[in-house]
Amino acid sequence: MLPPGPRGWPILGMLLAVKHDPIGVFMSAAKEFGDVSYFKIGPRRGFLITNPDDVRHVLQDNARNYHKSPLYDKLRTVLGNGLLTSEDDFWLRQRRIAQPAFHRQRMAALAGVMAEAARDAAARWQPLASTGRTVDVDEEMMRLTRTVVLRTLLGADLGPFTSRIDQSWTIVNEHIGESFWSLGFDTLPTPKYRRFLAARAVLRAAVDHVIAERRRKPAGNHGDPGDPGDDVGADLLSMLMSARDEETGEAMSDEQLRVEVTTFLLAGQETTSLALTWTWYLLSQNPAVRERLEAELDRVLDGRPPEYSDLANLPYLRMVVDESMRLYPPAWGFSRQAMGDDQLGGFRLPRGWLAFVIPYVLHRLPAYWQDPETFDPDRFLPERSANRPKFAFIPFGAGPRRCIGDQFALIETQLSVAAFAQQYRLHLQPGHKVDPWPLITLRPRFGMPMTIERRTRSRPSYTP
Repeated sequence: MLPPGPRGWPILGMLLAVKHDPIGVFMSAAKEFGDVSYFKIGPRRGFLITNPDDVRHVLQDNARNYHKSPLYDKLRTVLGNGLLTSEDDFWLRQRRIAQPAFHRQRMAALAGVMAEAARDAAARWQPLASTGRTVDVDEEMMRLTRTVVLRTLLGADLGPFTSRIDQSWTIVNEHIGESFWSLGFDTLPTPKYRRFLAARAVLRAAVDHVIAERRRKPAGNHGDPGDPGDDVGADLLSMLMSARDEETGEAMSDEQLRVEVTTFLLAGQETTSLALTWTWYLLSQNPAVRERLEAELDRVLDGRPPEYSDLANLPYLRMVVDESMRLYPPAWGFSRQAMGDDQLGGFRLPRGWLAFVIPYVLHRLPAYWQDPETFDPDRFLPERSANRPKFAFIPFGAGPRRCIGDQFALIETQLSVAAFAQQYRLHLQPGHKVDPWPLITLRPRFGMPMTIERRTRSRPSYTP
């Protein structure tokens, strides 16, 4: 017995509809069919699950029964077999090697680099604020987060590849995102596919360049990478190069190092930049929220640049960031493949079928989010969150495969929003169409052109 679901076409099922509008299809199915929906998408079959209990079962309680779905094979063509795409013992080994690099104490040390990069970027906006010129905030945030990743992860720059990396990643992202639901024809030697191959070669060459530079100029001896208190300012690439598996004593091979650095570079840059871009968009559309955020920043910071230690005293800032990632989660959807038969929502999920977990949908379910389309940071107040299921909000995934860099991203996002919002107001270009584009990540299809207004610090009358 199968759960209800959209019917689709013979043989193809919902393939064409999902390829055209995946978010719309999954949102409609959740509204019409409830907690579990059956999907046939070309040769793949599976269930869309929207009950947080079922999501917890797949991602945490019975996680050993679920692997990344075959759709991740598309990502392996770019990233290789690394933390994001690998499974079982090999994944666990890579996780153990990389985990010390993301220890909370190291994140606190790296936050100083993040804050400095945000201050530098904000300072470069001063001439723009005086001219009223429109800038693409999507590109600006990508440039900022790339700087942070380069300084913290790589401890270097991209050399001759600096001017080409963003365009190359955009081409790769679009190709993989649009080929997720293809029948395999996306590898035909068309001009578009050749552009993808060229862009992928640029990404690989860029990563090889910075690794070679680091080997040529070692950052020094960082001691035991398992001790988070040792040289907490060390960049993450140095730590990965010196890390050893605590059980086997093995280090990463050169090829595996390239795979992991590519993963951290692209994932760390892309997802955080999108979280920032969507935050600026939402603040521009919700002036009351923006003014309340500004009041908190003015009251706590009193005009000085934000630091890591300030974040504990900026609760509304964190709620703004969380609410932005609720409405526009950069990792908008993913899927898992059952390695053995399982039960979801009272229905049997056969071995080999997929479980679709779509944060974009989960974050808009009226059962857990009142007025879900409204930008309301207060919904993350402790008293309003107390009874909300944990797995109704998963911007970084959940369970053993939760994003290893979640704290890195949260700290960077909060410091960046604080640094810019205390100095500027951003206004969306009038008439611009904002269209969420679900590729690998959730991008604004037509960019995010905005004008920058310089704001003066005041003593707002708002009292929380």
